Amino acid sequence: MAWIIARDFNEPLVEDDKFGGRVVSMNRSLQFKDCIDKCNMVDLGFSGSRFTWSNGREIFTLIQERIDRFFVNFDWYSNFPEAKVTYLTRCHSDHYPVLLETAPHYQLQLPRPFRFQNCWLSEPSFLVVVLSAWNQAHSLKKATNNFVIEVKRWNKDHFGNVFSKKRRIMAQLNGIQKAISSRPSSNLLEIEKQLQRELEIILDQERDIWALKSKVKWMIQGDRNTSFYHMSTLVRRSRSRISAIKNSVGDWLYDERDVMEHIRGGFEGLFCSSLALSERNPPLLT
Repeated sequence: MAWIIARDFNEPLVEDDKFGGRVVSMNRSLQFKDCIDKCNMVDLGFSGSRFTWSNGREIFTLIQERIDRFFVNFDWYSNFPEAKVTYLTRCHSDHYPVLLETAPHYQLQLPRPFRFQNCWLSEPSFLVVVLSAWNQAHSLKKATNNFVIEVKRWNKDHFGNVFSKKRRIMAQLNGIQKAISSRPSSNLLEIEKQLQRELEIILDQERDIWALKSKVKWMIQGDRNTSFYHMSTLVRRSRSRISAIKNSVGDWLYDERDVMEHIRGGFEGLFCSSLALSERNPPLLT
């Protein structure tokens, strides 16, 4: 029978699973491991931050642990051989969110079709966009095309910047938390707190935008509908796949299409250089 155990076990397995505080109890760790072995379970591993819990204190009293795990037996793993566990960015809780994907899909992101957003009607400057697109055209088709171009640019400036800011802050927060798990310092902890404050402001702005789009009053006493935010959280690719690649100027490429084009360009440059070199130095025949 296929089965899986997933929870906060509140017990590190090895010394590397903990930073700060008391040392890991070898007796409890051995008992924990012995129980898992008797059940014929294995740890699915993870990608993302090194730890899953932090007390969030200053550097001298900081404690971090990896205590949230997914254990599976052979039958479960046979059914889901591509399953992966990702530790996501920690925002409010002392635990990192943990994502289990049993059958992750990898595909290129294609351009989305244009869709009119009702929330635009609430923005006074939207009328200016409509008038500009209409006044510059002499036909309905031309006016429509102009409107699509202008409103996309306008939407990016007035609404899209909130989402891009959130992605940037989430990426920075993720990087800082990884750095804290490896080499904690007072400076990094202060940066994390500042990013958390900035993220709060962005999440409030994003909440208002989604409320306008949906026209549903699902906000109760400041609580957020987290399903929107979980969908926009970036999950790192499986360790068996190329999730990112650094280009020649040191920038990381994450988009599958960008990674594909970079690898293709690298091979093209390699083969072109080899061909040019062979043409300059033809082999000698003996």
